[in-house]
Amino acid sequence: MKTSKYAGHALIAIAIIHSTLGIALGWPILTAMHHDGWLASTMVNGKLDMSREAITWFLLSGYFWLLLGALMITLVKHGVELPRYLGWNFLGMAAVMIIIMPASGAYFFIVVSLMILYSKNETKKQVLSRT
Repeated sequence: MKTSKYAGHALIAIAIIHSTLGIALGWPILTAMHHDGWLASTMVNGKLDMSREAITWFLLSGYFWLLLGALMITLVKHGVELPRYLGWNFLGMAAVMIIIMPASGAYFFIVVSLMILYSKNETKKQVLSRT
């Protein structure tokens, strides 16, 4: 079974869950940023507010996972096999995150990595070439 076909969908699901939790748990911080007018709103009284920085990067990472998932879906639809290094990097990222934050959703990245690493190629390998 070509499990990499579903890896992009799994990553998009992770991104949606991640971002939804970020908005829900970070709502008070986002509200404060809104009241400060968004522009340079991670600075409070001339100092960097790390909670505001953290929620900004938290939500931005979810957005990039969404984009990467959409790209993965597009590549697979066009018959391009997802590179194994992507699976290995998802696995490595999950391992580091699990060590640092064991009570997190990092375990979901193991599923994505295995979908890529154990996918059977049902089509000929295609090389992206310049035309």
